[in-house]
Order: sequence, then structure tokens, then C-alpha cells
Amino acid sequence: MRPRSLKHLLLYGSTMLGLGIGIERVLSFVSVTLAARIGGPQAFGGYAVTLATAGAIAAYAGAGIGVTAVRFSGDYRPGSAGYRQFVKALGVIAICSALIAALFTFVGAGPIARWLLGNGDLAVVIRVAAISAGAMVLLDCCRGLLLGQQKFYGLLLLSLVSGVGLIVALPLASRIGATAMVTVQGSVALLTVIVFMVASPRLGIRPTSPAENDAPVPIRQVFAFGLVQFSAFAGISIATWCIASFVARADSSLKQMAFYSVANQWRGLAAMAPGLLTQVIYSSLTNKSSEPFGGPDRVLLSTTLITAILVMLCGGLAIVGLPWILPLVYGHRYAGAETAVSLLLATSIIHMSGQPAAQRLSIVRLRAIGIVNLIWSSLLIVFGFALIRGQAATGAAIAFLIAHFASNVLVAAFLYREKTLPSGYFVTIGVATIGALTMAALAYLRANSSSHVASMTAWIALCWLLAIASTSLLALRHRRASRTHELPAQSQEIPSFSEA
Repeated sequence: MRPRSLKHLLLYGSTMLGLGIGIERVLSFVSVTLAARIGGPQAFGGYAVTLATAGAIAAYAGAGIGVTAVRFSGDYRPGSAGYRQFVKALGVIAICSALIAALFTFVGAGPIARWLLGNGDLAVVIRVAAISAGAMVLLDCCRGLLLGQQKFYGLLLLSLVSGVGLIVALPLASRIGATAMVTVQGSVALLTVIVFMVASPRLGIRPTSPAENDAPVPIRQVFAFGLVQFSAFAGISIATWCIASFVARADSSLKQMAFYSVANQWRGLAAMAPGLLTQVIYSSLTNKSSEPFGGPDRVLLSTTLITAILVMLCGGLAIVGLPWILPLVYGHRYAGAETAVSLLLATSIIHMSGQPAAQRLSIVRLRAIGIVNLIWSSLLIVFGFALIRGQAATGAAIAFLIAHFASNVLVAAFLYREKTLPSGYFVTIGVATIGALTMAALAYLRANSSSHVASMTAWIALCWLLAIASTSLLALRHRRASRTHELPAQSQEIPSFSEA
């Protein structure tokens, strides 16, 4: 079979991944909505809090098993030496993590229900959720392996099984109660894992090479990566929870908390499309997996260009129109959220533009990405504590902006020190960062000067267009260079955007 080009991988992979995620979320939304209407608030509330509890336990017990599967899939492809051992090691880790999640949920059901949730009647429901907790870990591993091996039709299959299973069974279970709903949730997840196992030969991910010809896999490295992912998840969870609690304490009416929540929604929307690209490309950032595309430098810079353009298109356009979009979507009472939303949209531009480099650093120097995550969490908490008391949601947004800017600088510095930063990266990330910071500053001034809204919006729009044009010109220059110079594998030159 003819190998995919980098352009085809990005377009096809992100489209299929987005389609799978979209189908599953739509079907899940419909099933949950029907269950809420049929079961009523009490049954649905018990189901929701129990599922959230099981999900939190699964996330910690899983220790980033899905991301670990994606990361090491770049070095071990089906049919290659070491693949059988890699799948075996991944399976052992996933099963052990799933058992830990299920056991902790079952044994801790009583204390969790009485002490954390303040409702001892939920203990029975949480014990049943042990099935869901274990199944979530296994399903995360299955999806990570499919994503890392770039079997996107397999991801679509799992999304269909999960979504259709929930929309058929969950509303029926809601007639019985919360326990039945949680049972169905776990059963559907387990069914999806079974479908993955049965379909693995046709999906092309079951090991086929003879065991005696296999090569050993550095299990210690796999465990170390999972540990770093776990630490990052824990640090990010604690830091973001602290910020939310700071905002809630700063305004007892919780109005600022509503502004902060809306701002985070818009940040997530701006990061959606580039986020799909970074998920698709992660396993192709290793030295071995990037060889068909011209080496890791080419893959990194090409992905950075594309993600920067996408996130600037979405985030920048939203910043320009916020004075009219927010009242239209949420009502005039949310006009005060403009500053926080603008700042977090600028944060999204900075974050997503630097995400491919952060992924590359996690491959090149794992300890360095752990340091970056620790500094990011510390900066977020320190600046959040200092700024939120006086500026509430706006202060939280500024803290996020500072933390992400600092983490991008640290990632670039570590990659430069390791001599793995491609030529042209500083220019690309610099354009995105300067554009985002300028738009954020102008939006801050606009929100605090009601008499100059039109003129400030014009300046923001000009800055946005200049940032888009500058990044596009960089892409065109890469395209022209690629037409006159052949790019060898592992080239240190700037890659062709058209070929990427």
C-alpha cells in the first residue's frame, strides 16, 4: 500500500477523528437528554455524580494510558520488531490499571458516598460504577492504540458502538433508576472494548510477527512516560481547580464564576480543530515514525504552521466580534465576560501554536516536559492567587496567559538545547505569540473604554489579519522553497507547507 503523505495524514486523520468524536458526542448527548427526561432529576442526578466520580478515579488510575499508547505507537508499528512486546506491555499496564480503578471504586464506595458526596445512599450506585471505572481505563487504552497506529476507521467504529449502545440502552435503563443507568454505562464501555478485541485482526493492529523474532521493549521507559503523564494530569487538575476556587471565593454571587466558565468554553472551541491535528500527528513526531515525511523537524514545523493558522483564524475572529457575539449568545448580562473571554482566546492561540513542540519535547526529553508542567502549574497558582482577588475572572485569564506563554518559552529553550528545534520555528511561533498578545491587550482596552469600541475593534481586526497574512506568507515561502530544493529525510531546512 502506498504510504500516506503528511498532508493526507493530517487532513484524513483529523477529519475521521473529528467525525468519530462528533458522532459519539451527539449520540451521547441525545441519550443523556432522553435519560434525563425519562428518569427525572433524582435518578439522573445520582447517575451523573456517580459517573463523574468513576471517571475521576479512572483518570488517575489509568495514569495516561491512552496518551502512552499514542506516544509509543510511533516507534512500534504492526509487523515491526518489538510490536508484539509493545502491545503485550500496554495490555498488562491497562489491565492492572483497570483493576486498580475498579477495586478502588468498589472498596471506597462507602466513604466516598458518606464523606465526599454527603449521601450514603449513593454507596450502592458507586459500587456498581466499579465496572465503568475499569472499562473507562481499558477503552482509553484501545482508543490510544488506534490513534497512535493511525487506524482512524477503527476509532470511528468504536465511536459508533459506544454511541449507538448508549442511545439504545440508557433511556430504557433510566426508567429503572440510577443503578441501572450506571450498569448500562459500564456495560456499553465493556462491549466497545470487546468489539475492539474481536475486530483487531481486521483493524490491522493484532501482532502477526513470530514471537521468537521479536525485540524487547523498554518497559521502564513506558512506565516512566505514564508516570509523567499522571503527574501532569494531577498537577493540571489541582492547578485548574485552585483557579476555579479562587474565582468562586472572589465573588460570592458567582457572577464572575459564570464569566470564567463562558471564557473556558470559548477557549475550548478555538482549540477544537487544531487539537484534532495535534492528536493525529503525535505518534509521527518520533525519529522513526517521521522518516516517511522527511524527519521530525519537518513534521514539527509543518504541524506548527497549520495549527497556528487554524487557531488564529478561529480565536482571532472570535476576539474581533466579542462585543456583539456575547450578548447575542448569552444575553446582555454576560457582556462583562468580554475581557476574560478575549484573554483566554489569546491563551488558546499561544497554547495550541506551541502544542506540537511540547509533544516533540515529551519524546526527546521526558524529564524536561515534566519540569515544564511543574512550572506551568506553579505559575498558574501563584499568579492566580495574586490577580484573582482584585480582578476575578479577568485575573484568572491573565494567569493562564502568563503560564502558557512561559511554558512555550521553556519548551522552545529545551528543544533548542537538545538541538532538535527546526529552523524557522522561532519565526512561526513568534508571529502567533505577538499577534495573540497584541489582540489580548487591545481587547482589554476595548472592554474598558466603551466610547472607543468601533475603533479598537478595527485595530484588533487589523492585527488579526496581519498575523494570518504573516503566517500564510511563511507558508508560501516554504512552498516556493520546496519547489526548487529537494528536501532529504531528517532535513534541517524549513519544510514545504504544501507538502505538509
